[in-house]
Amino acid sequence: KPLTAARAATHNPPNAMASRGSSSGSWVAMCILGACILLPYNALLTAQPYFEDHAFKGMGFPFTSMLIYSGFLSTSQVLLTFGGEALMLRTRMKAAFASALLVCLLLVLWAVLTRQTAHSSALYGLTLATLAVLALSNSLMQTAVLGVAGAIGPEMSAAVMVGLGFCGLVILGTSLLVQATESALGVDEANGDAGLMVAVVLFVECLVCTIASIWVYFVYLQRRNAQASAVIASLEAQRKGRHQGENARGFNMEHVLEAGTLSANGSEVSESTWRRGAVVLREIAPQAVNVFSVFLVTMSVFPGVVLSWQPGSGSAFLTKVLLFRTLLLGAFQLFDVIGRSAAQGCSRCIAPQRIWVIVLLRFALVPLFMLGQRKPELSVLCGSDVGRLLLVAALAFTNGLAASLSMMAGPLLCPDARREVAGMAMSCVMVTGIFAGSLLALLTQLGVHAS
Repeated sequence: KPLTAARAATHNPPNAMASRGSSSGSWVAMCILGACILLPYNALLTAQPYFEDHAFKGMGFPFTSMLIYSGFLSTSQVLLTFGGEALMLRTRMKAAFASALLVCLLLVLWAVLTRQTAHSSALYGLTLATLAVLALSNSLMQTAVLGVAGAIGPEMSAAVMVGLGFCGLVILGTSLLVQATESALGVDEANGDAGLMVAVVLFVECLVCTIASIWVYFVYLQRRNAQASAVIASLEAQRKGRHQGENARGFNMEHVLEAGTLSANGSEVSESTWRRGAVVLREIAPQAVNVFSVFLVTMSVFPGVVLSWQPGSGSAFLTKVLLFRTLLLGAFQLFDVIGRSAAQGCSRCIAPQRIWVIVLLRFALVPLFMLGQRKPELSVLCGSDVGRLLLVAALAFTNGLAASLSMMAGPLLCPDARREVAGMAMSCVMVTGIFAGSLLALLTQLGVHAS
């Protein structure tokens, strides 16, 4: 088949040095695209102390924003997993980048306006609506990028996962740099000016990085990298073949739901898109359950519960709440990247059949995080600065490690011809776990205000 032929051509080139260069270039490019996917949301996550304490104080922004984002993200990814092959990759990526640029501009605008009209229900609604658009944009880009990565090989899936985590470090570094500058200039943190400046700078940074990522995908991967361009061209050819086959038979809903789809040369009938998606889900089920559970646990306590932690009476951050929360978010992002980066090496000693052990142990972290919010004085681990940082580090490292191991192993459970769909399906299950975790996060708040 064309994809197999493309992979054979890129895996067995006449020039081994060129092959290694192409592969390493693909890895870096996939890492950059992975970072681009989550950069705007990580910027919003880092800026949440401003929105929670000033712009939308008392309106539950950390929980409602995550719920809106993850809800639209999971719904759209389900649709793209089962019907996304109808969209050409080029069309999908164009729509994803255009909407990402729009979201970055709108987030800058809403942040500035909230400083003028704090606690505005209209701006609150507009911000949540912008997050819904961001979720759709991320769905388009994430399913496309992970689909291509799954078609190339597990090392590219690992690269995307590293990028998804690395963007948090980029945002953290920028945030700390801005806060250091603000401190030197004497910008007031109490009135929200410091938080606003952080938010605006981060959203502008996302705009610049998105523009750079457009070049990475459309110029470097599609035109200059032999390995990636061959696979992308093959996937696009398969889509064209299916479209031509549907046009030749006459398009109707019965063909979409029941008829087979054609391969790239239009002569070979295979499963329908929906049937193929169901087959892939059965094949990847063990790793799909793992990645779902990983994010179910993570999102049930992060960021909502973590951002609700207040510095204790003996804390070094008693008068620096913004810095305290930034460091907690930064600790998560740092150790998440470390976990993701360690996944390739750990895959040699952690068999795919044993990943569930790490996944299961993580459930014990949920009550500890809740204790840090409700009764921090009962435990040094849950109430001290060092203890809380250790908890966040453990949550983040195991999140990055277990999620990356599962995302690498999932597509390998399928034949080559279905690995693109497998990559998309794993992405879908991952964000469904994020949504489920966001719902569970609401339950962790029952009785908090009453107590």
